[in-house]
Amino acid sequence: MCFEKKLGEKDIREIESPHLFILSIFTSFNEFSVIPTVTKILFRKRWEEIVSARRKQAEIFLLMIRERHDRK
Repeated sequence: MCFEKKLGEKDIREIESPHLFILSIFTSFNEFSVIPTVTKILFRKRWEEIVSARRKQAEIFLLMIRERHDRK
């Protein structure tokens, strides 16, 4: 990968999972673009899943970036 780190199958799946979830949400669930404030309330559980997946995605990449900076 671009971080020069050898990743195992488990690590790749951990990175892939939030990506696929977020991609599937944004291609099939366009209600959030209509009236964002209202749809966040109406689809609260779904919105929380999206936010959770995005946080997990950010944590994974931030961890890899920090490890890379520490090696330099």
